[in-house]
Amino acid sequence: MPKEWTATGGPGAPNHWIPQLNALTLKTLEIIQEINGANTDPAILITGSYSRFLQNLCPVFNDIDIICTTEASARALFDTLQSLNTDRDFEIPKNITIRLIPGCPAIKLPNAYNIELEYGDLGARAMGIQVSVDARVIHDNAERLAVHVPGVERPVWYLSFAEETRLLNDTLEHLAENLDALTGQLQEGTVCDLPRTILFNFPQSPDERIYGLLMRALLSLNKAWQFIVLHFEQKKGNPDCLTDQLQQEQQRLRVLSANLQTKLHSHVYRDAFEHRVNDWLTTTHHVNDYEIKRKDFVKALLAMMHPE
Repeated sequence: MPKEWTATGGPGAPNHWIPQLNALTLKTLEIIQEINGANTDPAILITGSYSRFLQNLCPVFNDIDIICTTEASARALFDTLQSLNTDRDFEIPKNITIRLIPGCPAIKLPNAYNIELEYGDLGARAMGIQVSVDARVIHDNAERLAVHVPGVERPVWYLSFAEETRLLNDTLEHLAENLDALTGQLQEGTVCDLPRTILFNFPQSPDERIYGLLMRALLSLNKAWQFIVLHFEQKKGNPDCLTDQLQQEQQRLRVLSANLQTKLHSHVYRDAFEHRVNDWLTTTHHVNDYEIKRKDFVKALLAMMHPE
């Protein structure tokens, strides 16, 4: 049975934790649950910051992240969104753009889609959704939970933090175990597209492909460290919530994060990679807040290659 969602934004959550959910967001959540209602198991699950918000693990969320268990469920969502009317009284946008973000099976990075919804003639961004298609969620019988959200008729299904951590742990383990082998393949000229690498999305040589691999590993490690902090705060704030699965995944997360950091620290391309990234940091001009934050983020990633 889904748990109840209180008027304060969650069980025991303070009032100021509630971001405003506009009519478009609520409509999208309702559409997702309608699609889920046509399936034996939920085919579309809320994940990311909004899922953690629903579990009282963070006070705010950005956009809505979704995991679809099948490509068919993702397509059903896209088709339904694109068929919405444009009645401005209901805040339904006129323009919906869906863009594929390729994944990479070699590093357990699933395909994803960015959905941008804009209001009518103004062209103002209404909401962004990132949809990942990850079959592991259905094949591994992942734990799914549901909560009542005001303004949404059906219970909203989401992926538990324990399950989100399990998926991350699987990625960390795969990267640590295969980092050297993948490096060797890239050295030999294997063409492996590694998307979402910040600095090396358009590699011009095998070395740059390897640098992209290292960036992807650092991004996973950065997410792991964020999760370690969340697990610690959850344990400190509500120790009674620690299920056996959650404790197991917490322990795996710490061990696997340390393993991956050690592999990165001793990687044969570490010095060349650091030199290349530091060269970018010192020679690239950063003129706005976004670019400055990007530079600071890259610095923080680079620092993670060195265990304290």
